[in-house]
Amino acid sequence: MSATQHLLSAGLLWASMTCVAYAQAPVPASAVVSVVEGPPFSLIRGVTIYTAIRGVVLVPGDLIESSQGNLLILELRTGAATSAVVAIGPATRAYWMNQPGGVTLAVLEGWVKVDTASVTPAAEIRTQGTRLGAASSAGTYVFHAGDLGDEVFHERGAMTLWLPSAGGWVSAPSSPSQYAARTQGTALRTHVGPDPAFLRAMPSAFRDPLPLGMSAKLHAAVEPQALREVSYEDVAQWLAAPLEWRRGFTRRFRPRVKDPAFFHALDVHMSAHPEWKRILHPPSQSLIAPR
Repeated sequence: MSATQHLLSAGLLWASMTCVAYAQAPVPASAVVSVVEGPPFSLIRGVTIYTAIRGVVLVPGDLIESSQGNLLILELRTGAATSAVVAIGPATRAYWMNQPGGVTLAVLEGWVKVDTASVTPAAEIRTQGTRLGAASSAGTYVFHAGDLGDEVFHERGAMTLWLPSAGGWVSAPSSPSQYAARTQGTALRTHVGPDPAFLRAMPSAFRDPLPLGMSAKLHAAVEPQALREVSYEDVAQWLAAPLEWRRGFTRRFRPRVKDPAFFHALDVHMSAHPEWKRILHPPSQSLIAPR
């Protein structure tokens, strides 16, 4: 049995255990942006693009996009209590998936660091790329989604690896100081200690513990500033993301179909998101068979 097969077999047992733990963990309903280094970051909420700064409150469904000079610290909240701390690095595009049962950050590109070891009780935070994912409710890890593959460094505490399979995702165990990487169509690669290239590219702030309690210094929540409604180019990569990520996007972005430019771009790139065909070109009533 190969190392990958061994991980997947062990992962089946871990999957049943983590599913129970995931359901019982507190589920954050919001996140306060307690630190913003660099310029304001971009936030897509509904069909509107906002510019956001320190003090903005994020919620499920938000698309978060940092610039090359950004570093964001999020304190995820369950009620009034902090249940996880998450850092979003420069040039990162993440989606707080609007799903019941837990927090999943889908990452198109960039860097995310998760700390669930410094707070009690902690929520389980799952970070998912297109080729690899990780989850923890009592540990710290760094996740990177790159052009060539996804990488995870299990820093400390407990963490579970997640791997795509024919039936969805399966979990596999991980140990502190373990590095895992996977490119499209290749087997999982793991070893002790991160690759030198991973360390060189990792944001320098990720080498230190994430600051906790910074939101206590905020006087009040800050409202993000609306810029405009999204164009097709703003969300094209999300509309073509894995099907699991884009569920609900037809309902969410359907109001933008009224914009001729958005309609045309959707139509031209229909192969990337075929679920839009019935919306842009509904079948004629005369072609619908009566019941």
